[in-house]
Amino acid sequence: MTDYYNKSDAEYLAAWKAMIPPARPSKEMVTLYESSMLNLNFDKSGEWGLLGCTPELRSLAGKYGRPLTCLDINSNSYTALGPMCSPPEMEQYVQCDWLETKLSEAFDLILGDGPMVMLPQEHYPALIDSLYRMLKPGGHVITRIMSCDDQMFSSAEEILDWYLNSYTGEEPLTCILSDLWMIFMNRETMAIEKTEFVKWLDELHRSNVITRDECQELDSPILNVDLHCTNRQILERLVADRFEIVSMEKPTDFVGGCYYPVCTLRKI
Repeated sequence: MTDYYNKSDAEYLAAWKAMIPPARPSKEMVTLYESSMLNLNFDKSGEWGLLGCTPELRSLAGKYGRPLTCLDINSNSYTALGPMCSPPEMEQYVQCDWLETKLSEAFDLILGDGPMVMLPQEHYPALIDSLYRMLKPGGHVITRIMSCDDQMFSSAEEILDWYLNSYTGEEPLTCILSDLWMIFMNRETMAIEKTEFVKWLDELHRSNVITRDECQELDSPILNVDLHCTNRQILERLVADRFEIVSMEKPTDFVGGCYYPVCTLRKI
């Protein structure tokens, strides 16, 4: 993620604006965050924390005037994305590693825009420990994951055929990225095997199945980070004795939304 953080504020802002879901939250995904928060009455009370500086979630805190602390390892995202959001007056930034923060029982609600997508499985226990430590008794986490519970296709070729036969330009080719990533996922590490994915793209180009521009479009990195999947079974095992899974709801307003449920966890 270093290259992404080394961008200027203007470059960072332009890159974020150009992203489409799931690289940034869709409208329905934000609605799922909001409805979960409203069901828990956090619109009226509670100290909020945010893992990262996602502008859509900062604006959600601003909509209800809730105190918000953005937690990130680099302040670039906090300052650069400011023009894209309407944060609350009581917003602050704390520079920290999500896995090692010292903020004990600081928040009633913690929001996350896919922290488990950006972390390998070996870091999940430390993340859960950190979330548990930062939450006040009975506190909640609302975050999205990248889940392989609802994998729709059995091969990359099947995905490409489906796209070519189903769309005539209404959806960008990148709408099938999540499905493709599921095919190139290592079932032991749950990480996306980018090397194999790029090799497959090159083979498609050499075979004239896709153009060079389409190959480059599908090879475009999201946030320049490695991507990692999980599923409900892994999540349940991971949070056992620490959190209760309250809900897992999937957005339907973009292709592949079924892979990105918004999860609500309650600290036990």
